[in-house]
Amino acid sequence: MQMKQLKDYVNENHERNFLSDYRTSCKNNAPLVSLNRSNAKRMFEKHSIDGFIIISPCRGYADFDIDVEDKDARQQLNTINSKRIRDMIIQIIIDTEYSYMPVYGEFIENIGTDNEKKVYEKSLIIFNHDKDGNEFNLYQLFELGVNLSKQFNQDSFLFIKPGESPKYYDKDGKLEFECDNNVTFNDYTKQYWNNLHKNTMKYKDETHCNANSSFADCYVNPAPQNFSERYSRYMNQEIFIDTK
Repeated sequence: MQMKQLKDYVNENHERNFLSDYRTSCKNNAPLVSLNRSNAKRMFEKHSIDGFIIISPCRGYADFDIDVEDKDARQQLNTINSKRIRDMIIQIIIDTEYSYMPVYGEFIENIGTDNEKKVYEKSLIIFNHDKDGNEFNLYQLFELGVNLSKQFNQDSFLFIKPGESPKYYDKDGKLEFECDNNVTFNDYTKQYWNNLHKNTMKYKDETHCNANSSFADCYVNPAPQNFSERYSRYMNQEIFIDTK
């Protein structure tokens, strides 16, 4: 393996996963997997053909009155938003049969400084079918996006209907923005992640905690490491990658 390939491999594989956000007893310590990896891309393409929404339950410092000067500010925000992730997944499992996949937008903060670091924004992709692939009515998926936006105080969600351009809707179900028809998944999700990051980094005086940040990539959690974990994640309606 050449030096650049080795460096890229290490950079891609050293980050911990976020399974503990919604599976507190999980012992899987494998790293996050880029959604651009072949197995992740294959899984997403298979499940997205019926349509999907992307929505986050997470909010920012301003919403919880967290003092950004506190050295534990980021940890406080992560703890609150991890619980909101669990709450949204529980809501999906209890009230619907939709399958979902947690996704994470990676940002590099403090670029070019000694304090450069990676942070992650968290969302869910909710597919328009159940865990066995049985398709639902797209209007019901749209209504789920509206209801979850209201419940978790989200400004908007992304709705992708098969064969149509991606669209942003507010929590009242009104169209906010429509992407071009030929826009790629990477392009429109980059815009989604940037908007989410801007909102979570906003403080109560409308300034942003870290303007010097850049979107890097989109990730998913690793494949199950044993039958028990696979069965549990499947029964809880999660879509996940395979090991190949």
